[in-house]
Formats: sequence, C-alpha cells, structure tokens
Amino acid sequence: MLARPQGKGDHIATDGQQKRSTLTILLAAGEVTLRAFRADELDLDAELVADLERMIERLRAELDAVAVAPPTG
Repeated sequence: MLARPQGKGDHIATDGQQKRSTLTILLAAGEVTLRAFRADELDLDAELVADLERMIERLRAELDAVAVAPPTG
C-alpha cells in the first residue's frame, strides 16, 4: 500500500495548467486508442466506438473552454 505524502490532504489541485494537462493526456489516450482499433481493423462494438468518439469530442470541447477561460487566483 502506498503511503500518502506528508502535508498532502485529499485536495486535488484544479489550476488551469493542471486541468489542461490532464485533459490533454486523456484526449491523446482516447484518440490513440480509437486510431489503433481502426488501424488494426478490429471488429469493435459499435457502442464502444460511439462512446470513445463522444468522449473525444467532450474532451476537445472542455480543452477549448479551458483555453479561453480567464485565469483564476
């Protein structure tokens, strides 16, 4: 079991840079996954493909929103 670092609570930082970074990682993972499935011409469940496509679109929209949001603080 991993020990929690001293001085760190359950707080998750929500600054704009960290949010953009997290969204970028998730978007890249989704796009690479979908591209790999399609490149291998795997017989995928249509619902899974639709879910991945929706997730990618939502992540792009969220990234766009974060990019135009004024800095907080």
